[in-house]
Order: sequence, then C-alpha cells, then structure tokens
Amino acid sequence: MNSLFDDDLVVVDEPAAAAKPVAEAPITLVRNACAVRQAYQIPGNLETDIYILPVSGGADSTALAIYMHELFPHVPFRLVFTDTGAEEPEITPSLKKLEEYLGKKIDWLGEDKTLFDLIEEWNGFLPSSQQRWCTRELKLKPFQKWMEQFEGKQKHIFVGIRADESFRVAFTI
Repeated sequence: MNSLFDDDLVVVDEPAAAAKPVAEAPITLVRNACAVRQAYQIPGNLETDIYILPVSGGADSTALAIYMHELFPHVPFRLVFTDTGAEEPEITPSLKKLEEYLGKKIDWLGEDKTLFDLIEEWNGFLPSSQQRWCTRELKLKPFQKWMEQFEGKQKHIFVGIRADESFRVAFTI
C-alpha cells in the first residue's frame, strides 16, 4: 500500500502505553489503531447533523482525517481547507493526495487577499500570537462564511491537535 508520508511516526498503541518510534507507514498505523473502533461512537444524528474535518495539510489534521474515515466510514464528513495564500508549496500536493486517498473532495476556502496583501494593508505589521489578525481575516472569517450553509443544523467539528498542544483546545468559531 502506498503511504501519504515517508516519515516515521511516534504512535501510542494503547492509552496507557508509552509513545514509541515506529517505521511502519502511517496509514497502517491508523488502521491498526482503528481495531478498537467498538469503543468509540460518533455523536449526533448521521441523517441530519453536519460532520466537519478542517485540514491544513499538516500531519495532525491529516492523521485525524484518515483516522476518522477509517474509524467511521459511514459518516459523511465534510473536509475543509482555508488557504492564506502563504502556504508552503508542499501543502497543495499533500491535500490532493489526501483527497485521492479518501476519495473525498476538500472544500478549499480563501479570500481574494493573501497574507502578503494584508501585511501591506497593515503597513508591514506582522501577525503574532498576541496580534492574530491574520488568523481572524484569512482563516476564521472565510470558515464562518462557509459554515453559514449549515445554519440551523447541528455541527460536529473534529480538530487534529497534538497532546502537547492542549493550550489550543479552547477556541471559538
């Protein structure tokens, strides 16, 4: 089987197990992790609710998208990517591979302006962890606009965040 990535991963086989490096393909690891699928249930109503998987082209969101599709193949997940116009060149091919592997289209969102256009508008003022205008303008606003199509429906959003990034868990849309 072809893998999406060539890098080795660190995987936890069981909740109590320690992480260990492995040389298997990431897809195989995801499939092995899905062997415990009986323990998990998807929330909500598959007939009426919307299930959203934002993807960035990075390892965390890609692994989650693959994992959720393997674990819950019957769930109609909507994949969405918000383009800032400043992504690394490898992101587009990675997302195309993900679309191909999952057999599912990713909704690509983006504004007319790129990060570089906004930096110019803000007179060279760069975004930072304290001044997140870039995230608001290029990620949050397009995502909120995209979400309007689901107004009145229950939405479930699954976000891939590493365990060492728990500070990112609390956010609002």
